[in-house]
Amino acid sequence: MHLTPEQRQALCDASIDGFPAIQRLLDQLRRANPDAFHPEETLATRRFQHEPLRYVPNSGFVDSIASGRTALVMNGWRSRRT
Repeated sequence: MHLTPEQRQALCDASIDGFPAIQRLLDQLRRANPDAFHPEETLATRRFQHEPLRYVPNSGFVDSIASGRTALVMNGWRSRRT
């Protein structure tokens, strides 16, 4: 189960008020929609589209800046903007 569009918007709105507001909302969301959050024991099963910038438990990722593919796309996009 995922967060609803309304819950996602609420997180965006809470970000304006800083970390304490985000934390309060996350606590509410975890109680209301616990299946939308990984429990500690399943964090390592997550698969990301892009390689995380810092270490987080995961089972892998699809794209990596180290592979050069993302870097080439980013460089190509930047060069078209200039």
